[in-house]
Amino acid sequence: MVELPFNYDNKMDGECFSFYRFSIMNTKPEISMPWYATKTNFYIGTNMRKTYGGYGTSEGRQPEISWYNDVLTQKEIPVESLDETNFIQSIKALIDIGFYVIVYMDNAAFYNYRFVFPEDRPEHEQCIYGYDDDKQVFILPMIGKGNVFERTEVPYQWALNGFLKMKERCIENPNKPYHHRGFYFEVTAIKVNPNYECPNLLFEHCRKMDNDYFARVSHNKVAHRRGKNTLEEYDTYTGLAVYEGIKSAIDFMIANKDDIETFKRDRHNILRAIKNLYDYKEINVRSMRYVLDKFKVNGPSDKLISDLIDEYAASTKKFKNACYIYLKWEKNEDPILIEQIKKICDECYETESHSLDWYGYRLRQYLYLDKSKMKQ
Repeated sequence: MVELPFNYDNKMDGECFSFYRFSIMNTKPEISMPWYATKTNFYIGTNMRKTYGGYGTSEGRQPEISWYNDVLTQKEIPVESLDETNFIQSIKALIDIGFYVIVYMDNAAFYNYRFVFPEDRPEHEQCIYGYDDDKQVFILPMIGKGNVFERTEVPYQWALNGFLKMKERCIENPNKPYHHRGFYFEVTAIKVNPNYECPNLLFEHCRKMDNDYFARVSHNKVAHRRGKNTLEEYDTYTGLAVYEGIKSAIDFMIANKDDIETFKRDRHNILRAIKNLYDYKEINVRSMRYVLDKFKVNGPSDKLISDLIDEYAASTKKFKNACYIYLKWEKNEDPILIEQIKKICDECYETESHSLDWYGYRLRQYLYLDKSKMKQ
């Protein structure tokens, strides 16, 4: 049996393609913390058919494979090199040398009859991080009770079936690998880069937190897309504007309640966006405390910055209530609960406008005024 470390407590379990990488990175906190402190940003996007919230750039673009290139070693395993004769052994060999293996698999072939997936999403990425020959199983995270990831043992044959069906589908539709690669290769071998460094940590953290402070909203129009002369409009919210994005998405959902399919989809997507934002704020709290600990100057500035972090952490804790309230609303659709969520968004906006503004100012004081006193 071989099982690589996998950290389930990574505060980003709202969507799979970030969860896998963050769980891998978090096995090496000396590597992951400076990366979180400088590279992560959050955005929320809305349009007439979709609401989403997740990690991306300060301009509101979803992260691509290259976003992780400095902190992770990511290798493509050519899908054509794997078949029914060598797939299982190849995955095991990669795990033996320390690689986690992300494989796109066909849902219907991979899961048993208890699982139901939408027809427009026939594949899903799976992260294999161990195996047991005695049981003939791979080890990977899967959604379990309570709608959270948990350690799961999956028969070799299931994984092989899922891979072969995905490979067949890619041969039938050459465009499919293109869509996969917004997240992963069809088969991706990943490990933490032990040589990752962030020599300009304090400056890059200041810049990252500035992006979280500034409230940016961009309105976009797409007049021509894939041969269709249709106008699409959508908004992207970053920084403190994400709270406005959540309120706007909720208002749109309520106003279009009669469109049953859209309403059902938006209910789920908004909950996911709220949960992802809470996760992101938790990571911010951790990274802010990491930076303060690394750059203490043993003077009054330490206490001032610590107090601002505590203020931001209290706001994060308050925002967690929005998740619980939204879950209650899903059961009874009481409009009072929606107003409570909006109020929490407004209060968090006000609190964080203060804490993030002054946090950035105090850090810049460290950078320019107290540099000679820094403990590197």
